[in-house]
Amino acid sequence: MNKTSIQKIAADLEVSTTTISFIINGKADKYKISKATQKRVRDYIEKNNYQPSSLARSLTTGKSYTIGFLAPDIANPFYGQVGKHIEKRLFQAGYQVFLSSTEEDPEMELKMAQSMVQRQVDGIILAPASRRTLTFLRKSGTPTVTFDRKLPRSKVNFVGIDNYQASFGAINEFLSKNKCRNMLMISITPEVDTLKQRIAGCIDAFENQGLKYPKHLNLTVDYQNLEQSCYEEISRVLEQNHSIDSVYFTNNLTAFRGFYTFSKYHRSRLEKLKLISFDDLPFNEISHPVITGIEQPKEEIANSCSRLMLSLLNEKKDQVKKIILPVQVNWR
Repeated sequence: MNKTSIQKIAADLEVSTTTISFIINGKADKYKISKATQKRVRDYIEKNNYQPSSLARSLTTGKSYTIGFLAPDIANPFYGQVGKHIEKRLFQAGYQVFLSSTEEDPEMELKMAQSMVQRQVDGIILAPASRRTLTFLRKSGTPTVTFDRKLPRSKVNFVGIDNYQASFGAINEFLSKNKCRNMLMISITPEVDTLKQRIAGCIDAFENQGLKYPKHLNLTVDYQNLEQSCYEEISRVLEQNHSIDSVYFTNNLTAFRGFYTFSKYHRSRLEKLKLISFDDLPFNEISHPVITGIEQPKEEIANSCSRLMLSLLNEKKDQVKKIILPVQVNWR
């Protein structure tokens, strides 16, 4: 039907366009429209395959029924899975989700957020790289839920895990189980608070075991040139340190690329190592040697983000909520 279709429905059924609009937008009972009239309109709509204009719906309800989703890299299995579950949950609630990657670039993240707000999304869910983006969203009045990354001193809704405690607990038990003393720790973008907390948890786990973490084995690789950087940095550290007995990959990117480097260039060293990674990829359980994984509850993170966003949109509450979920360590 064309843009005058509501008028055509009203004319054919001999009811007002206002009545049609109330029924389409779920307000029929509120305005005491009879069940018989509601059925006549819905039967007509179904028979003629009428689809309300999203613009008309927006003008009627004041909502665009769209949500923005911003993450460093939606190709990353963690962010991709969270985004997929959020998209599914919000679709069930009548919303469409626009997913975008920010490439760990604060300027790109801010511009994407500004573009989404200009397109009148109803809210934004993001794993923030920059406080500037959060400041912009607050000033624009855009309902906002953050996940994965909680910027220090930021007053914004958050869903995620306690990265310090998850890292501390897993590494503490890992050390007890495997009697490791010289652990190579591989990270990217250490300025991200999430990774700072994981690194700190590892170092404190060593102290809890009465050990001093060998800080020269705390390795940072370049996110923008991950394959080459992993090869160069891992090769350099292995050449200088022959007593390394274990490796802690602080996220799934370093786990995948780091394991590839070990497997291709340092196979004999790899076979003697105990491995653990933050985030648990499918290949962790079929690799040789296998990799113990600290698994984040991706689906529950997504569900909590979705519920929190819907609450913000429907209840208009200003209270800031922080939801911390447990991790699961898959020992191998």
